[in-house]
Amino acid sequence: MSQLHAPRDILAQVRHQVAYPAVKLPPPAAQAIIKGFFYAHGRRGWSDMGRLWSDADCAAKLWDLGVTRASLTRGMLEQTLRQKGTWDGWKRMVGADGRFATGLVAHVRRVLDLHLRHRYQIHDTREAPVLVPCAAHYPPLFAYQAEAVEAFTTAGRGVVALPPRAGKTRIAIAVIMALGLPTLYVVPSIGLVEQTVKAMLEFMPAHMVVGLTGGKPNAKTRRRMNTSLVWVATPATAAGPKPKRGMRRGIEGMTSRRVLIVDEFHHAAAETWQAISLSAVNAYYRLGMTGTHFRADGHDMAMRAVLAKAVYHKTVDDMVKLGRLTPASIAMVRVPGWVDCSGRLAHREAIADYSPRNAMIVSAVKTLAALGRRVLVLTKEVNHSKLLAAAIPKAAQVDGKDNAAVAPALRDLERGKLNAVVGTSVIGEGRDVPGADALVYAVGGKSRVKVTQDLFRPLTASPGKRRALVVDFADNHHGTTIDHAAHRLAIYREERAFDTRVVNPADLAGWAEAHHAA
Repeated sequence: MSQLHAPRDILAQVRHQVAYPAVKLPPPAAQAIIKGFFYAHGRRGWSDMGRLWSDADCAAKLWDLGVTRASLTRGMLEQTLRQKGTWDGWKRMVGADGRFATGLVAHVRRVLDLHLRHRYQIHDTREAPVLVPCAAHYPPLFAYQAEAVEAFTTAGRGVVALPPRAGKTRIAIAVIMALGLPTLYVVPSIGLVEQTVKAMLEFMPAHMVVGLTGGKPNAKTRRRMNTSLVWVATPATAAGPKPKRGMRRGIEGMTSRRVLIVDEFHHAAAETWQAISLSAVNAYYRLGMTGTHFRADGHDMAMRAVLAKAVYHKTVDDMVKLGRLTPASIAMVRVPGWVDCSGRLAHREAIADYSPRNAMIVSAVKTLAALGRRVLVLTKEVNHSKLLAAAIPKAAQVDGKDNAAVAPALRDLERGKLNAVVGTSVIGEGRDVPGADALVYAVGGKSRVKVTQDLFRPLTASPGKRRALVVDFADNHHGTTIDHAAHRLAIYREERAFDTRVVNPADLAGWAEAHHAA
C-alpha cells in the first residue's frame, strides 16, 4: 500500500480523479426519492417498478432529475435499495486517509502533475529482500521467456503479457528460481493448481512446492507449508476465511511470502483477488501473467491497482513467428431461422436449446473428426455440454464437478481414443491442451477476455500441428446473438495470424477440407 499526504482539498480532487464507474445508478438525489418511496410503501417483488412509476408525485420528481421509466432498469432499482445510503456508482481507488494500492502510483502522479499541477515527493520505505537464487532448479527457456524473466526481475513488479499458450508458467518457475524467495502463486481453479504443481515438479523437488485448495489447510498441509518455497493456491484458499464484516485477511502465514505471482491476472479486479494483494504485505516482488491484459467490464483501474503496467509483451503474431503458436483458420457458420424471445432469455432459447444450432455443432464436430482432427467443444452451461456430448460419437463430457476426469479425457483425445471432449470453462482458460487441433465454439457471448482465452486452447504448437481449425457460429437468428456474434467476428479479424471467414452451413465441409490441407 502507498499513502498520499496532501491538504484535504487536494486529496479530495485526487480521489475524484482516481476512480472508475463500477455500477450504473440513478443520481444520488433520485436514489433518495426511490428509497423514500419504498420505505413508506414497502416492497412487493416484481410489481415494484410499476408501483414506483404509477405514483405521479414520485414519477414527476424522478423525471425532473433526468430519470425515466426507460433509463431506470430493474438492476439499478435493486442496487439502489440494497445499498446503504446513496452512491454515485464510482469506485474511489484512493481512501479518505490517502491510502491506495501501490500499482496506482503512476496514476496518482499523473493527476498531481497534469490536473492539479501540485508539487510532491515520493518516499519508498520498502526494503528489498536478499535474493537466494536456486540455479540447480532453473528451467530451460526460449529466448523470449528469458527476456521476460530479466524484464521482471529488473522491474520488481509488473505484468508479463503474452498470448495464451506462450509458456507463462515456465517463466514464473524461472522467476521463482531466480529470486529464491518464499512465493505465493495464485491460479483461478483447482484444475490449474494441479496443472501448475505438476509443471513445477519437473524442475524442483516435491518438498519445495505445495498445492492449496479446498479452504483452510489441515495440520498436515500446514506443516508442509512451513517448509515449502512455493504455495500454489486458488483465490478462495489464498484469501483466507471470509469474515462477517470487512475484507478477507489472507491465508495463515501470508506474511511470510516475499513474492506474489498472479496467474490469469485479468481477474485481479475481483474482490477476492484484491484481498489477496492487500494481505500479502511483505511481497516485495509481484508478478502478474495474462494473455488478455484488459477487463471486459471496464474495471481496468482496479486490475492495475494490483500491478500497474506490463514489463514484457509479445503479440499473437510474434508467437506464431517464433513457432510457439500455430496460425488458425476460423469459420463462422450462419445459423438459420429466427427466435422470438427477450434478450434475457437469448442464451437459453437461441443458443443452448436451439435445435438447428445444436445440430450444426454436432455436424461440425463430425466433419472435423472425419479429417482426423482432435476436437474441443466449449459451452457456457454444463447441461448444454451434456446434450451435445450425447449426440457426438466417441465424445466425453467434462465439467468442474469432477476435475479428476478432465486430464484423462484430454489424454484420450490426444491418443485418438476420443473424437471430442465437450466441456465448459474447465477446459477453457489456462488449461493446457497441446493435443487438440480444432475447436468448436458453442459458447456464444461477446466477452473479449473469455473469447480470447477460449480461442487459444487448440493453438499450442506441437509436433505435426501446422494449423488449428476453429468453428464458431454467426448467430443471426436473434437480435442479441447477432450483436454478440458481430463482436466475436471483430475480435477474430484483429489478428493477422487468423484467417476468418463467414460461411453457409452447406459450405463448411469444403472449407474444413481446404484449410485442413493448407
